[in-house]
Amino acid sequence: MSNLLDKANVYIATNKKNTKNHPKFHYTAPIGWINDPNGLCYFKGEYHLYYQYNPYGIHWDTMYWGHATSKDLIHWEHKPVALAPEEDYERDGCFSGSAIEINDELYIMYTGHLDRNNRVRQNQNIAISQDGLTFKKLEANPVLKEIDLPKGSQPEDFRDPKVFEYKGSYWSVIVGRPKEQGGAVLLYRSDNLIQWDYVGIIAESDKGREEIWECPDLFKLQDVDVLILSIIDLQETNMHPTIYKLGNVDLENSQGEWNYTRDLDCGFSFYAPQTFLDSKGRRIMIGWMSPWDADDAVRLENGWAGMMATPRVLTIEDGQLIQKPIEGIDQLRQDKGEYIKEKVICNEGESFDNISGQHFDLSFEVDISKANSFTIELAKGKNNSTQLSYNVHRHEWIFDSNGIRKVQEDDPKETLAFRVLMDRYSIEIFADGGKRVFTALIDPDEDAREIVFLSEGKTALYNVEFYSLI
Repeated sequence: MSNLLDKANVYIATNKKNTKNHPKFHYTAPIGWINDPNGLCYFKGEYHLYYQYNPYGIHWDTMYWGHATSKDLIHWEHKPVALAPEEDYERDGCFSGSAIEINDELYIMYTGHLDRNNRVRQNQNIAISQDGLTFKKLEANPVLKEIDLPKGSQPEDFRDPKVFEYKGSYWSVIVGRPKEQGGAVLLYRSDNLIQWDYVGIIAESDKGREEIWECPDLFKLQDVDVLILSIIDLQETNMHPTIYKLGNVDLENSQGEWNYTRDLDCGFSFYAPQTFLDSKGRRIMIGWMSPWDADDAVRLENGWAGMMATPRVLTIEDGQLIQKPIEGIDQLRQDKGEYIKEKVICNEGESFDNISGQHFDLSFEVDISKANSFTIELAKGKNNSTQLSYNVHRHEWIFDSNGIRKVQEDDPKETLAFRVLMDRYSIEIFADGGKRVFTALIDPDEDAREIVFLSEGKTALYNVEFYSLI
C-alpha cells in the first residue's frame, strides 16, 4: 500500500468521529468531500460504489477514490480508500472512471489529472483488483494520452471513461473538446484495454453552444441506446444540467443518431450519474447530489459535504426514460404509515397532523383536471420551504428550492403521480410517475417539518401513503 493511501486511511479513522448529522439513508463519506460516483458494479456478491473523494476537507481538492460496499443498495459499509494520486501521470488527482469485470477480476479505467504551471493535461489509466479493495495500476499507464486525441482537441478536457464490452472488444466513451467551444463524446476501441484505437465521435454539442461535457454513460435499455451526459454550461455558470439522449448507435462506424433529448433531473443538485447492471439485470443509476455552492447547500460544520442520490431503477415507457427509487426503501420504514384514500383540497392549502417530518417516504396522486395549478410544499418552517408546482394551463413545472427552475412539459396533464423522499438535507421528487425528477440539497431549520398541499381550483388528492424513515 502506498504512503498516500496509508495516510488517507489513518486520517479518516482518526477524525471521522468529529463529523455529525449524516443523512439516514443517503451515502456520505465518513468525513470530507465527495463528488462523482465511480466504478459502479456488482462484483463477488456485493455492490461496489467508488467515488471522487477528498478526505482532508469539505471542498473539492486533489481527488482520491473512496469506496463503499452494500448487499442491498440501501445499507452501505465504508471501505478503505481505493486509489490515491501516487504516480507521476496523476499527481493532481485520480479523476472519474468506471469498472468492468474480466475473468473474475475487476478492471477500472480512470482519468489521471495533472495541473502544473497553469498547464492542465488529462490521460486514461487502468488498475486491476482481485477483491475490489486493493488495486494494482498497470505499468503501461497511461493507456490513452494527449497524442491519442483527435486533431484540434483540448488536452485539458479529456476525461471520465465509461468502459464496456461489445462483440468481443472493449469500448470506452470519453468526453473531449475537439473544438474550442462545445463538448463531444469520443469513442475508443481495444482488444486488451492497453492498446486503444480512436474510432470517432458519437455525439457533440449543438453549434454555438459554449459548454463542457462530463461523465458520459452509454448503454442499451429495452433495445434503445441511451446516452447520459452532465454539462458545465459556460454561459450559465449556476446551471449544471444532466441530460439523456435516446436513439441508435453504430459503434463500428462511430455513428450516433439521437432522436430525443431531455433533462435527466430537473432540480439543482444531481450530477455525474453512472449506471450499471445489478445482479437482477436491472439498470441502476446513482448520481451525485452536488453542493456546487457548498456554503449554501449544507452545513459545513457537520464535517462532510456531498452525498449520493437514492439508487434509481431505469426503464423506458412511452419513449421516455423513467426513474424510480430502488426497491427496499420500505426496509427503513419505522411505522405503519398514514393512508388517505381521497381528499378534495382548495386554495388555502391542506396539511395533516401525521404527515410531516424531515425523513420520510411520501407517495400520492392528484386529479388536476378542474384546477389551474397544484403545489406541494415540503420542509415548511418559519423561514423557508421547498415547493414544486405544476401549472395546468401552461403545462409547466416550477421548482423552488434555493432558486427557481421552470420546465415546460411536452403534453397536458390531468392526473399526476408523485413520490417524495426526504432525508433532512435532501429532497428527491419523482413526479409524473418518474418521468420528471427534481433533486435538491437543502438546509432546513429544525422546525421545517410541515408538508402542505395547495391548489388553485379544485384538486382531488388521493392514495396518499406516508412513512417516517429511520
